[in-house]
Amino acid sequence: MFEIRYCTPAYAEVLCPLPCGSFSSCPNQRMIFMIQDTTGVAIDTSRLYFTIISNHPTGSADTLELVGTSRNVTLEGRPDSLIATVVYFYADGDSVVISLDSVYNVDSCLTTFFPDSCECRDNSDCLMMGWFCRKATGDCDGCGVCEECPTACPDIWDPVCGCDGITYSNECYAHRVGVNVAHRGECGSKQK
Repeated sequence: MFEIRYCTPAYAEVLCPLPCGSFSSCPNQRMIFMIQDTTGVAIDTSRLYFTIISNHPTGSADTLELVGTSRNVTLEGRPDSLIATVVYFYADGDSVVISLDSVYNVDSCLTTFFPDSCECRDNSDCLMMGWFCRKATGDCDGCGVCEECPTACPDIWDPVCGCDGITYSNECYAHRVGVNVAHRGECGSKQK
């Protein structure tokens, strides 16, 4: 979901349950971003830029742009490695997208993120060996996030139908071979 241009070796990773950027049934949406500058230079906490877009059922939308810490943003961690928690309160029926737009370190080096781009659409977009393009359940053709394939899975029977049309004993076994889940339950069965 993010295309990253590097100025110094740094990375940012969004940590959230899939589908990232979507709303839950709670009265607030919380997104957690891990931001790290691997050169050890401190992150400029006054120059973290976030955008929150709240789409209403009526078709209108509200946009909130945040810089640094605020009542919506809390930061924890070390100067070169931060956990940013962004919270937005929304009305019933709203769809909320929270994105990290850009971050600077104290040397004024900018790492830019493009939240409208798609990190991956299929496994070939993930350049690391043993990684796959993980997508939300039921979203076989959409955007995903490159994630490492699990190497060990529990031996429990909770069948899922993979996007490849094959039934797997559980979601972990599908992800182990780089396959996303089309729906819960066996392929050819009524979806759960």
